[in-house]
Amino acid sequence: MRRTVINILKILRRNINIIVNNTNMITGKTFETEHNQGNKKDRAWAELRRISDELCSENNLSVIQNPEQCKGKSHWEWNMSRQGLSWKAKLKYAIDQVVKVSDDFDDFLLKCTEYGILVEYNPDHKIDLKYMLAEQKENNPRAKFTRAKTLGWYYETEQIKARSAIFIVW
Repeated sequence: MRRTVINILKILRRNINIIVNNTNMITGKTFETEHNQGNKKDRAWAELRRISDELCSENNLSVIQNPEQCKGKSHWEWNMSRQGLSWKAKLKYAIDQVVKVSDDFDDFLLKCTEYGILVEYNPDHKIDLKYMLAEQKENNPRAKFTRAKTLGWYYETEQIKARSAIFIVW
């Protein structure tokens, strides 16, 4: 099997840059189609992440713990968040505020409407928790709910239950 050539340019104080030739010059296949078969954890990008993590730890650089729980942002989403225009950032902030004042998960669900968050919760479904800002629905009647996992693991059912339990005032 042909090995993908990876040029590691330099290790800086804060990050590591890895450059990959995305197209195989012999077959014309892209890196994704040639190597991304099978389980997600076995795919080529996961192997690149493992190599990067090893290099970072060897050079005393920070390594993201539990990367499967993190969700990256596109440049557009990052820019909107930076400008304060991101609906996801507004939704996350509103959810965080509700969690702080909730006694438990049921209280969280009730208080969401007070804070302008529409919530769909169905524990029988695989996708059990969905959110939407009420202002989104007013501006666009065809707006759809956002799955909790789209916002990140921190906003999924079990995490909301755990977080609301922490803020109980005695």
